[in-house]
Amino acid sequence: MNDRQLNYILTIAREGNITTAAQKLFISQPSLSCMLANVEKELGIKLFDRSISHMSLTYAGECYVNTAKQILSAKRELEQQIYEIQAYQKGRLSIGCGRQLSSILFPLVIPVFRNQYPGFSIKLIEENLAVLHDMLCSGDLDIAFSYEKIDNSNLKSLLLYEEQMMVFAPATFPFSSADLTNGTPTVDLTEIKDKPFVLFKAGNHLRGVTDQIFSDFNITPKIILETDNWQTCMGMVKMEEAFTLLPFSPVVKNSVGENISYYSIGRNYTRSIYIYYQKSLLPLKIIQDFIASVQDMVKQ
Repeated sequence: MNDRQLNYILTIAREGNITTAAQKLFISQPSLSCMLANVEKELGIKLFDRSISHMSLTYAGECYVNTAKQILSAKRELEQQIYEIQAYQKGRLSIGCGRQLSSILFPLVIPVFRNQYPGFSIKLIEENLAVLHDMLCSGDLDIAFSYEKIDNSNLKSLLLYEEQMMVFAPATFPFSSADLTNGTPTVDLTEIKDKPFVLFKAGNHLRGVTDQIFSDFNITPKIILETDNWQTCMGMVKMEEAFTLLPFSPVVKNSVGENISYYSIGRNYTRSIYIYYQKSLLPLKIIQDFIASVQDMVKQ
């Protein structure tokens, strides 16, 4: 069955007469009769009762007509959806991001993007880096944010920004080593080597960074709590129960709670944030516009 056959038989059913249907379709009556006979022969059953002057549908014919309407309606709907996708009017963007970064970025970025593309929906996947990397490389994500380099020739990437690793301390703690000469105060990390710390759990990318910092300062930290939650770290500091090391940038500045101070540790410990994307899965313009929205937010 093709679209032409479906439309022809629907017209016969609507008109109830081969001759009238042929006139409506601008074809000859013999050609239309031949087409109907071929369809019925292929199906092995009659679609119309021809024993009366006004052709009526058999039960098989009713089933055929109902299904033909559904098929043609679905095809028209699909064609409209394809048009809207091609015209950037409709679609879905699948994005992978860590939970902490997601909580900061997306409340600011999504309203801007949806205002630009109101017909697009966002599917947000919040997972660890290993899962996001696999999903991106397999094509299950259009875009992913990562703290690590991904070696895959099918992906495009750009550096979004860099975060400086900082010490977060209770605001009441008096660092005697604090150097206030260059913007953010710089402190000597060894001054709090015996203080309690709350850190991310072993195996987390951020924990690997903090472990390296402690090693470089010859410090074995007194860890009183391990977590996977950024806010847990901040909460412990706010309650004056612990210190922590976390990355800091203007993007995360507003997430720092009250009663918390942050200090540079005097060395260039940074964490880079990359955006990776699959340019072949969606019109590149959509991905580029989303990335531009993120970049604008970071700049602001």
